[in-house]
Amino acid sequence: MRVAGAIFCILLGLYLLTTGGHFYAFDEERMYDLTEAIGVRGVLYLNAPDSDQPPVYSSYGPGQSIAGLPLFLLGEVIAQGVPEDLRPWITRAVVGWFNPLITAFLAALVYLASRRITPHWPALLAALAYGLGSTAWPHTKTFFAEPLTALLWFMAFLLVWHPTGPAPTGPAIILAGFLAGLTPSVKIQAGLYIPILWAYLIAQPEVRRVSLLQAVRTTLQFGLGAAIPLCALALYNLALFGSPLRTGYGDSIWELFTTPFSVGFGGQIWGLRRGLIWCMPLSLLIPPALIVLWRRDRGLALFCLAVFMSQLLFYATWFAWDGAGAWGPRF
Repeated sequence: MRVAGAIFCILLGLYLLTTGGHFYAFDEERMYDLTEAIGVRGVLYLNAPDSDQPPVYSSYGPGQSIAGLPLFLLGEVIAQGVPEDLRPWITRAVVGWFNPLITAFLAALVYLASRRITPHWPALLAALAYGLGSTAWPHTKTFFAEPLTALLWFMAFLLVWHPTGPAPTGPAIILAGFLAGLTPSVKIQAGLYIPILWAYLIAQPEVRRVSLLQAVRTTLQFGLGAAIPLCALALYNLALFGSPLRTGYGDSIWELFTTPFSVGFGGQIWGLRRGLIWCMPLSLLIPPALIVLWRRDRGLALFCLAVFMSQLLFYATWFAWDGAGAWGPRF
């Protein structure tokens, strides 16, 4: 744990030194606007309280905005010591610490997870490769929702992945479902992860070999955990948009898949402007790593590939497949 703590502190310090202290894209501004609306006025609409216009709501899920509230309130306290016209900038800068904190914590978790199957040095290398050699570092300069999504995904996975230990317990499965169920409130597309994690869980030998009843029990436990945040999100959508299945994207979301598949797919992988292999050269190790993992644990290899492909294929035809104001392949 001391090594994990050191990884967290060192990376957090580096991220804070290189953060911009401001936002870069419309998505960040919109999510921050909701954080501010909740923190200052206790409401979910974004327009001015005396506006004659209908209420304007964020297009994005509330998860990132709610998670940023503690830092927003801290920023409000810190900003009391500066001139009034500078206070909004101070608050934004403090909220900008969110992704550095999330990413440093996730890198520490990568180390702890790697220690389940490798000695200290390979685990340390894996954590530093993620924290310093991936697109995670550029994301710490933003208030984008991808780092929090990745953290929830990884924490849910760790609860059900026990390579050398006993099968996950009922409470662990419920908590894994809960964390996976939270991801659509952060990014609605992240809900694709839920059935993938469930399939991986059910395919585990300790579940598959016992009985059909055990598989059903595991499914119910996972579903119970996921249902809690999913129902909360459904109520949020119902209250704001009139239907539990309607999001801030409105009824025309399918009209936003306008990019030719070859453009979005290739652009995310090898495109000169956003390609993963150029912005994160370590990604060239993914194919050989999957081959090695396939020989060791086919279920885990398929799980990793399914998670990767779910996002790649989803955004291949998305109108903003390049991530708009992001650096590199944002999604």
